[in-house]
Amino acid sequence: MKKLIILVILISFFTGCSNFVGREEITLKEKENLVLLIENIKYSLQQGDVTLLEKTLTPSIKNNFVKSEIQNIDFSKVNIFNSKPQFFRDTATNMVGFNIQGTTLYYEVEYELKDGEWKIIKFKERRG
Repeated sequence: MKKLIILVILISFFTGCSNFVGREEITLKEKENLVLLIENIKYSLQQGDVTLLEKTLTPSIKNNFVKSEIQNIDFSKVNIFNSKPQFFRDTATNMVGFNIQGTTLYYEVEYELKDGEWKIIKFKERRG
């Protein structure tokens, strides 16, 4: 009798947990929007305009520091390279390289889809 009660409880628990409806895949349009956003950020930085990058950053202490540091850099003299984004559920990552006077700095950039809009949530420096 105990085993039967435990079995019924476990079955109801597992079937209850399997009913979570989550977003499994990002649509092709959302993927294209991220690729377009990355290209637009790259172009605007090379033109000396940092407003699009600043607008795309999510508010956090680290990103606020990044915003203040970005304003001191002349991106018109920087070659910017980026990889294609890798998507996983509602996030994506890619590598970005900044070539400054023969020195290349690599960053892993993590994006998150919030309310249909891509936001940068994290910069992580990588060694080349």
